[in-house]
Amino acid sequence: MWDKGKLFIKAIIIFIMALLLWVPTYFIMNIVKEREGRQKEAIADISSKWAEKQVITGPLLMIPYRTPITDEKGQQAWIRHNAYFMADKLDISSVVFPEKRKRGIYEVAVYKTDLRITGLFNAVQWQKLNVPAENILWNESLL
Repeated sequence: MWDKGKLFIKAIIIFIMALLLWVPTYFIMNIVKEREGRQKEAIADISSKWAEKQVITGPLLMIPYRTPITDEKGQQAWIRHNAYFMADKLDISSVVFPEKRKRGIYEVAVYKTDLRITGLFNAVQWQKLNVPAENILWNESLL
């Protein structure tokens, strides 16, 4: 009978020791969570002073044209449309310069880049629009 009592007392002592050892672990976990939060704040602070994510695309040629319509009263009006053409050949070259910025104990990588974008447009296939040439507004085209 005394053996069962010893086993119970040992179990209680082990439980108390585990509980006492859990307390510092809890404090360490809180410190880790706080540091993670501070790191996210540092990243957000530094990133706010730099540009967000950016997408680089090539040149796009917009050619406006108009199509005739007839309204209910039989009067002719024009509807304006835009046709978009992408470059047939596009070369993008870049050089990226990484930099490290610090906030307290945290380092955040930011980047600068030099870009060179060149595009080549072959003859514009405006015939595919099925629009007469006089309805294309060439002087209002944009790149």
